[in-house]
Amino acid sequence: MISFAKCGFDVVLLSRSVDKLETAAKTDTLTGVEAAGYAVELASTEKIQEKIQAVLEDFGNVNILVNNAGMGYTGALSNKPLSDWQLILNLNLTNGFHCIIGFLPSLR
Repeated sequence: MISFAKCGFDVVLLSRSVDKLETAAKTDTLTGVEAAGYAVELASTEKIQEKIQAVLEDFGNVNILVNNAGMGYTGALSNKPLSDWQLILNLNLTNGFHCIIGFLPSLR
C-alpha cells in the first residue's frame, strides 16, 4: 500500500480490520496522496457492492485492484465440514470475483 502511495497512486483499502484502515488514513500524510479506508465484511457480497460504489463516488476510476483477502484452515481436511469449505471458497474466490466485476468498468 505504501509503495503504491510513494509512486503517486491514491490508495483505498477495503477491510474488516479497523487497524488497517487507520493505517491507510495516515498514508496520505506520509506520502502526499489521498488515502482512505472503508470498513466492510468481505464475506458479504451485498456490502462489497455498496463499498465499491462508495469508492467510485469518492475517487472516480480505479487503476489497480489488488484482491488479497483470504482465509484458510489448518488441520485435516477430512475433519472440516462442507460449510467451512464453502466459506473459504466464498471469501477467497467468489468475493474476489465480485470485487473484480464491481471495479471492472472503472479499470477499463
